[in-house]
Parts: sequence; structure tokens; C-alpha cells
Amino acid sequence: MTPAIDGFAPHEVKILAAFARQPVGFRSLRAVSRAARVSPTTATAAVASLTERGFVRATIETVAEGSARNLVVYRLQPSVEWSRIAPVVSQTVPPLAANAPASGSKVPQRFWHHFWNVEPSRLRLPDDERFVARRLLLSQDPIAWAWVARNLSATAIGSTRHVRGVDGPTGAMIDNLLVGTR
Repeated sequence: MTPAIDGFAPHEVKILAAFARQPVGFRSLRAVSRAARVSPTTATAAVASLTERGFVRATIETVAEGSARNLVVYRLQPSVEWSRIAPVVSQTVPPLAANAPASGSKVPQRFWHHFWNVEPSRLRLPDDERFVARRLLLSQDPIAWAWVARNLSATAIGSTRHVRGVDGPTGAMIDNLLVGTR
């Protein structure tokens, strides 16, 4: 369901809703398109329009992705106008994905920097998922935590709960992830 907002096409509202749900932003227009469930062409045109109107900003940032890389990151730009429409945008209900995200058998390259003492390209899932879960859940990377929650088993997540280095807040986060998998 996409609510109507004067001056915005339905696909723009979907894209704004996707940005509102992704506070760390998007690293590509294809990622915006996937999150909003619109075509890449539609997403590109809508993000350009929303950027021009001051709702989205694009910045070049250095991100850790195996090695440091400069990428364009697209984020929602808070403003008075955004505050006015945000309650209506939040009523957008995205369609269900046809399939759950596929984890594949490898750790995504964007998380390789967490595996400094092993060759990350050799890690295979599900064989190494306990090690992968431990390394990513003990990082300070909420994007990695979300990936673990979506792609690794409850057994792998639970195996991290009582390892050395799990403090109170990290343990609580792991407990919350396990509640979400039941």
C-alpha cells in the first residue's frame, strides 16, 4: 500500500519510505530500486528528482569493503518538508519479497575487512557459519549484524552468545536476534 501525497508520484513515495527505513543510506541506485521494489530506471529518475527537491543527498564516502573504497552513498536529507510528509510516508507498506534474501555460499566482500587473519574468499557457508557469526556479531558493524540475522542459522548466532568478548549489550543483541528467529 502506498499512500497518496500531493506533488509525489507513488514510486517516489515508495523510495522515500525505503530511505526512511535505511538510516545508513544506500550505496547504489540498484540498492534503492531493490528496497523500494521499483525498476532501476524508475529509481534513478526518482532519486534524481528527490535530490533536486532536497529530500535525498548523495555524498562520496570512504567505506571499508575488503579495502577502503570511495563510494557514492545516498541518504534521506531531513528537512522541514520531510517532517511534514514523514508520517504519511511511514504508512507505506512494502510488498513482500518473492523470496527470502539468498545468502549464497560466501561471505559478501563488503564484510571481508572483519576477517583480517583468514582468507575471507575461502570461507564457505554453512560450513564456516559459526566462525562468520562470531566475527561479525562481535564487530561494531550494525549492517553486518543485520546480514547475520538474515542469512545465518539460529544455531550459528546462538553459538556466539557465550564466547569470550561478549559483553552485556552484545549479549542482549544476540538474545534479541535469537528471539527473532523463533
